[in-house]
Amino acid sequence: METAERLIIFSGTTEGRLLSDRLCAEGLHHIVSVASGYGSDMMREDPSREVHEGRMDAEEMCAFLKARGFTAEAKLIDATHPYAVEVSRNIRAAAEKTGAEYIRVLRKSIEAGEEGVILYDSFRDWAAAADTFEGNILLTTGSKELREYSEIVSEETLKRSYVRVLPSAESLSICSECGVDASHIIAMNGPFGTELNLAILKQYDIAHLVTKESGIQGGFEEKKEAAALYGAKLHVISRPVREEGKELEEVFTLLTGKRPEEKKLKQIILAGMGMGSEASMTCEVREAVAGADIVFGAKRLINGIRAKEKHPLYLAADIIPLLKERHDIEKAVVLFSGDSGFYSGAAALGRALKEWEEAPEIKLLPGVSSVSYLAAALGVNYEDAWICSLHGRNSEDDILAAAAGIRTREKSFVLLSGREDAYRLKEQLLKEGTGAEIFAGLCLSYEEEFVGRLEDMPEADGPVTILVLNRKPERRLIINALPDESFIRGSVPMTKECIRHESIRRLGLREGDLLWDIGGGTGSVSIEAALLHPSIRVCTVERDSEACGLIRENIKKHGVRNVKLIEGDASLLLKESDKPDCVFIGGSGGKLSEILEGISEKGSGIRVVINAISLETLGEITDFIMEKHIKDEEIVQLAVSDIRRVGAHHIPRSGNPVTIAAFTL
Repeated sequence: METAERLIIFSGTTEGRLLSDRLCAEGLHHIVSVASGYGSDMMREDPSREVHEGRMDAEEMCAFLKARGFTAEAKLIDATHPYAVEVSRNIRAAAEKTGAEYIRVLRKSIEAGEEGVILYDSFRDWAAAADTFEGNILLTTGSKELREYSEIVSEETLKRSYVRVLPSAESLSICSECGVDASHIIAMNGPFGTELNLAILKQYDIAHLVTKESGIQGGFEEKKEAAALYGAKLHVISRPVREEGKELEEVFTLLTGKRPEEKKLKQIILAGMGMGSEASMTCEVREAVAGADIVFGAKRLINGIRAKEKHPLYLAADIIPLLKERHDIEKAVVLFSGDSGFYSGAAALGRALKEWEEAPEIKLLPGVSSVSYLAAALGVNYEDAWICSLHGRNSEDDILAAAAGIRTREKSFVLLSGREDAYRLKEQLLKEGTGAEIFAGLCLSYEEEFVGRLEDMPEADGPVTILVLNRKPERRLIINALPDESFIRGSVPMTKECIRHESIRRLGLREGDLLWDIGGGTGSVSIEAALLHPSIRVCTVERDSEACGLIRENIKKHGVRNVKLIEGDASLLLKESDKPDCVFIGGSGGKLSEILEGISEKGSGIRVVINAISLETLGEITDFIMEKHIKDEEIVQLAVSDIRRVGAHHIPRSGNPVTIAAFTL
């Protein structure tokens, strides 16, 4: 007797097909018995597999097994549906008569008893209660129970019932016999993801979704999620019995003597999912999700996808420990909204994964960003637009900085956390006199999507992206030199504009530089330097409380986000800050030598510019230059005179000369 005659799988579930596929991969010959042509079509041709098609009762099974020479050495694998009670009873009876070993494959169960779920012991119990519920009904329980349903429910209930069945001649014939109108028959092959289930619920305005507790492979979770999203009641037919048996992996080990091979994590894909709906995913991302062993992402993103396993996680601190514990994963996908390379959490996760010693290959997949989506929806280009993200950053300073950027641009896109921030930004623009049209995108890619003028946007939760069209942008200065009048002064001394501009020029600032401004005064040097480029980082230290107040006011007035105020002695900056690229010293409080020594201890290559009024200060500077053998010093003394009108004459009024010393440590 050949091996093929000693092993048979009665298959009616995904688990049965998967077990058969794995036995084929091992070259283990076996028979697969399926009830219909649909089940046969799901089995690809393989020399290790023989497919028998057709339903059999207990006697027919015994005759079939006897004809194939099944004895006590044979194994009968029952991988039929949990609700096919009669079929399982027949298989057990056939096993007893032939003496063969009966092995039941258990389908993993999902607990259904929760809010929004109504449980029934049997389909008949549900049918008896159906007339008491109002609204359209969707049956996803198959065609077998339709006759019982049509006999129990009223004619009115049958007319508002929709049925989802396999697209087979047998299923369609049963629907017709039971009086189900053709327009109420949804004949489709699975799998059915949450998004597709949700679309069907919306299309037919379903108030009640009826399903069996069919487990993970049966798509129960996706039905449950879709019902919750749409607000439909979920009516669940409990499993007839709680069976004893073995899960798929255990049966595979029993039949082959092999434990399932431990997998090694080979690849983590960080993928941009687009706006969030499954329809906005690229084909590449869709294929990555379909081929992944596990998928992570924010709950609203993974709700709408079908995956082998998914978890509502997106932080490295949650994902990495889980992956370390698992040995059955080769490929993982983490989904992010929008584009993975555009204001995305993918960057932070990618950095964390690279620090993980066992990190596999990390791959980035792009997605459709909210800016490109909104631009297309409004019919505008965005290559000439300024783009700013306030998503998760909505302080008053953030709003002011965004408004300052919009003020000088004709076209701006801003990413926001919600509608409230959009209106705050609009209010700030109006306050500043910036006349602009604002268009908004809310719930982009979803059915409830809104694209239009901000004032027409409905009240709804969710991220908002806006397009601001400023017809009369403020013309920016080519040389960004601010006059003294642009700063709030009070009684605090300020570096005059001619001295300030010459000092900043000698700093030789480059993009990305860290500048220390010691003795900030009104903050004029810090702010003017920060405005040169957004990548410049400025730390200004000031110990006078009145001056600190003025610095804060001037930072707010000019909308700069790259200036950090440290209130206190310069020693705080020397201890806590990173090595600077440039240092400006406008005031030292009598501690210039100490400050210069502290700066030199940070390392070489630091550009220093100092303003000095007294000869004693100049002496300290020259002593330091000589002591450190500095060769590139530039020392210039400037005397600036303002010419003021006095009666009919213009009279020069000279100020104290200021020495500007510049050198590199």
